[in-house]
Amino acid sequence: MAVSGRQARSDAALAVLACAVVGLVTACSGSSSASSSLAAGATGSPSSRPAAGSPSPSPAPAATSAGQPTTAAPRADEVPVLAVRPGAAPPSERLAAPTVPFDAPAAFPDGVTVRVRDVAHAVTSDTGAGARPGQDVTTLAVELVNGSPRPVDLSGVVVAVTHGPDRVRADPVYGGGQEDFSGAVPRGGRAAAVYAFALPRKARGDVTLTVDFDGRHAPAVWRGAVD
Repeated sequence: MAVSGRQARSDAALAVLACAVVGLVTACSGSSSASSSLAAGATGSPSSRPAAGSPSPSPAPAATSAGQPTTAAPRADEVPVLAVRPGAAPPSERLAAPTVPFDAPAAFPDGVTVRVRDVAHAVTSDTGAGARPGQDVTTLAVELVNGSPRPVDLSGVVVAVTHGPDRVRADPVYGGGQEDFSGAVPRGGRAAAVYAFALPRKARGDVTLTVDFDGRHAPAVWRGAVD
């Protein structure tokens, strides 16, 4: 019986040891599986995460409209190249008036108004600069009224006339009664000028006049018939 008891105890001890070994192996196997699973999760799919060191994709820039003039501003094809003036505001920052017919004033938001006071047609008979005998000439009397709080500098006014859908430039004519703008117009003051252009009779139905008078305002523009 004593031998049998020792044998039983020995068998029991071996059984416990075997269980411990099995448990240890199982635990190690589970730990290895968990480590493999974590490693797989860190790797991920190349398509689901950016590669190391790659910059994050930037959001697409929001669409912006180009610098367009206000709805009151003349169309680009109605305005010639602006005169170059020291200290002039960029075109997009200039005060603008709508394009108007020849019998209406170009009114700017600061109170400056420019109008065509008179239109006259003639056939030249002299030989002054830009004139030829028998040439059709259109004379335009223009007036500026300064209703703004600041003086308006008229020392570098540029006036142009075009005609037809292709905006053909009409040549200026000098030699009798023309008078350019000049000087500065104080608040509440006014100034007048007279310009003449070689404008064929058949072109009088579609004429564009632009008066670029200073560096704070967009050109005043008239378009229409001058018959």
